[in-house]
Amino acid sequence: MPGKKRQKILIETKIQIIEMKLTTNKSDDCIADEFQIDRSTVSKIIRNKEKYLQMDSNVKKKARIQKSPFFLVEESLFKWIIAAKSANIPISFYILREKALFFYNKIKEEDIQIRNNFEASDGWIRNFLERYNLSSKNIHGESESVDKKLIEESKEFLKSLLSKYHPDDVYNADEAGLYFRLGPSRTICSRNESCKGTKKEKARITILLASNISGKKKLKPFIIHTSAVPRCLKYTNFNTLPVRYAANKSAWMTGELWLSWLKWFDSQLTKESLLLIDNCPAHVDSSHLKLKFLKIHCLPPNTTSLIQPMDAGIIKTFKSNYRKILVSHWVDNFDKKKNFELINIKQAIYFIDDAWSLIDEGTIRRCWRHTGILPDHFLNDLQIIPDSRIAKNDEFVSLIKKINSLNKDFDMDSEEYVECDLTCQTFEIPDDSEILTNVLAESDLIPKIEESIQEQEGEEPEPKLFSLKEGEEIVSHCLTFFEQFASVNSNEIKFIREVFKKCQSEGLKNLKQPTILNFVTRSYN
Repeated sequence: MPGKKRQKILIETKIQIIEMKLTTNKSDDCIADEFQIDRSTVSKIIRNKEKYLQMDSNVKKKARIQKSPFFLVEESLFKWIIAAKSANIPISFYILREKALFFYNKIKEEDIQIRNNFEASDGWIRNFLERYNLSSKNIHGESESVDKKLIEESKEFLKSLLSKYHPDDVYNADEAGLYFRLGPSRTICSRNESCKGTKKEKARITILLASNISGKKKLKPFIIHTSAVPRCLKYTNFNTLPVRYAANKSAWMTGELWLSWLKWFDSQLTKESLLLIDNCPAHVDSSHLKLKFLKIHCLPPNTTSLIQPMDAGIIKTFKSNYRKILVSHWVDNFDKKKNFELINIKQAIYFIDDAWSLIDEGTIRRCWRHTGILPDHFLNDLQIIPDSRIAKNDEFVSLIKKINSLNKDFDMDSEEYVECDLTCQTFEIPDDSEILTNVLAESDLIPKIEESIQEQEGEEPEPKLFSLKEGEEIVSHCLTFFEQFASVNSNEIKFIREVFKKCQSEGLKNLKQPTILNFVTRSYN
């Protein structure tokens, strides 16, 4: 049987396929039927959408992109530029030449076949920039101002897109870094300096927050820590935590964690929903996941600070709440004559849950409104009050003043303290070796290497593992304590009893079934 004839697809057609996928959210099967091509071909085109969308108009009539003799160098250099731009690193022609030569020499060291006598000349660099549709002004490191016309066009497009959904079914998600045990001290961390002080005080996590427009559905916070199993959580079933928990060596969001979170989010939905996200490098393409309900729309670059709801006040409100809870904890300890102690990740998790719970629907709705992306009928249906600014929290201000007076090392005001981790990195920027390794792996020139997460031991003491009998005594004492208060009702007491019954049932199942040998052994003792 003769093999299937290979079908040539113009780059122009590939771009049409990508645009259809982005604007209509049709399935790959539907698009394949419409263009009369294989579904696998559609999936491959979607996976490489960034490459095709950046094509110069001169090559769009071609059926394929001719690889240059130094394709591996170009791919590595392009990925490095994307990473450098994400980190706001200025780039000159000189730096490009040095990086290109670095990647070329590394490829030679790997004994991978590549043409000799590569010089990374000015002409080669200009042709490279043209092939990858890179702007020379960006290469020279000039700051990219926000295009007002693009902002307005984006707002109008989003209004049209959002109008197809119910306010309960449109979400925004964004990451933020959090120094979860940091006190308000300039000597430890300031906005313009790297953190100083002990490793414990610099402990950081990445936290992803997500909510819908109405504020009725706030997803569990997703936190990424450096330790897979911290000591304080050694005997904790992670499913009982009020957050989703993950770990890697840098506490950063990665493409793998992002895809895992998307699959979990999709599993929580019961009808088609839209998720707005920024262009963080960790937000990798998810088209291959075949999500059942979740549709994803990426906001245009350099616009998210103005049109992303999480950036419009939701994350700032969360951090303000978290810092208030943390400072209240320390002030309470001071009042009880306890020593000042830094919190562990378990305490931080419950503070995060409390801080997220304190954000009400009105605050979330006002932040969404402030972006200017909501259709007019949403504003009327949700009855959103125009003012979206965060009111100054007098209680928090007074708490900061009090702790500053109790501890001379604490000298930040409330605003500085809330924003002290604004520049905290939340995603991984790969180094030169990692970029080259990824390019070679994508070209099937070397095997892919799976990174293993190392469990890190914390410095806090290991928690006690309680037996079923000890737990019964503790719960009995707790119930006796709760029953003394008029604010506790019978339903709450009943709920606690029912929860403990579940623990008893699970604990008894885990006990080994006694055998006749147990009784024989006892009779001889």
